[in-house]
Amino acid sequence: MLLVRQAIGKSIYEEFGPTQADELASNIDYLEQLLTNLLPELYPLRSQLEPILEAAVKIANMMTQDQAWFRCVAYSAGDPLDENVMDVEDEAQKGRVFICTFPSFRKITRNEDDGSPESECLTKACVELESILG
Repeated sequence: MLLVRQAIGKSIYEEFGPTQADELASNIDYLEQLLTNLLPELYPLRSQLEPILEAAVKIANMMTQDQAWFRCVAYSAGDPLDENVMDVEDEAQKGRVFICTFPSFRKITRNEDDGSPESECLTKACVELESILG
């Protein structure tokens, strides 16, 4: 199944890859215009937008062609803190998860030997713990 997904992803990239540069430039222009209208004074945004959007397109292309599944995981109130997959900005907080403010991003692949699923945490979730309630 994964090889089929990878083949589909590569064919999608082959189809739309050549037009990505034009679409990227168009999206940068649009975001620059939109954000400039929201700012109180003129500020050169293009130099900051270009690397962010180029990185987003690069990771999207890699994900499209990769032989894996990607999942966002939001943790529920009451879940125990797992420092391997969760970040707490204020280290003085204690207890279980009170709220997940940003989900973790995981890559799920299959073990080549036995086909069992393996999960790799690419970004940790941001959580607040119960002690913030006082």
